[in-house]
Amino acid sequence: MIGSLIVVGWQTWPATLITGLVLGLGFGMYLSVDQALITQVLPVAKDRAKDLGIINIANSAPQVLAPAVAGVAITYLGGYRGMFLLAAVVTLLGALAVIPIRSVR
Repeated sequence: MIGSLIVVGWQTWPATLITGLVLGLGFGMYLSVDQALITQVLPVAKDRAKDLGIINIANSAPQVLAPAVAGVAITYLGGYRGMFLLAAVVTLLGALAVIPIRSVR
């Protein structure tokens, strides 16, 4: 969310580089924790490879859909500022959605 808001406020090359750094660090931390938690909640250890493959496909779906959503957001939400503001809002909603999760067991 912070990375997206940086670009909302400043549309400069240095801001874009900082945004890339912040988004990359955040996504990397998310993926490492996500994969660790997923392996803990999968029902059968012998099926983990198959299950993680399915999860990998599910993780690819946003990358496929994002260009279409971005095009609509740029067109109807006031350009790139609107698109990055939408990204920040969706990120915040995703973070709020996982707050009730207290344990994986």
